[in-house]
Amino acid sequence: MHDHLQPNIDGLRLRESGPWAAEKLDYLARYIGAFETSMRTKRWRQRSYIDLFAGPGKCLVPETGAVFLGSPMIAMTTRFPFTHYYFADLDPANIAALRERCNGSPLGKSVDYFIGDRNQEDRAL
Repeated sequence: MHDHLQPNIDGLRLRESGPWAAEKLDYLARYIGAFETSMRTKRWRQRSYIDLFAGPGKCLVPETGAVFLGSPMIAMTTRFPFTHYYFADLDPANIAALRERCNGSPLGKSVDYFIGDRNQEDRAL
């Protein structure tokens, strides 16, 4: 698996987080796993993942040096992937790092990126 898809320092931007974020993201990973396992039937052929606060895709706890995957990368590396991904963030540098990480995945071509506050945008994703 590509280095950008692993929970390690890969030379790209990281989101500084508290240790609580790892627990929150563990719950997200379990939810995504259950959702995708149950929804990937012929009835639900198209399943999109939308993250409006995507960040750079990886998190760092400065006090401990722990690095873990952020919500976009968790969604990109789940066992049964979504069919499309929409990632938004206010910071262009976050989107640049996230785009590079996602391009390390075979799913990279199924991602759309948006810079800006999606609450303020006129058009829908």
